[in-house]
Amino acid sequence: MKEYFILYGTKDKDTFYISNTNPVIWTSDIKEAKIYNLRYTAEFKILRDYDTYKYISNLINNNKLDCLYISTISIDDNGEYIEKGRVKLLWKNK
Repeated sequence: MKEYFILYGTKDKDTFYISNTNPVIWTSDIKEAKIYNLRYTAEFKILRDYDTYKYISNLINNNKLDCLYISTISIDDNGEYIEKGRVKLLWKNK
């Protein structure tokens, strides 16, 4: 199965997927998440784009988001998303 990458944030027990990065648009439906073929491309959209980084960072620093992750997923024959792993990209330092 081919692997893809998606970006998502969490707040308390809720999950919000990024469906667009310029501007950042959130969705609660994983099937509407923007899919990246390469992990580097997904990370670049957040960590190396200043406006997007500042926006996400402000959400975290203002307690509107707990942290941001990049998730490795695969999509099965039924269209279900299967998470293979995740890496925390941004979070609030305490």
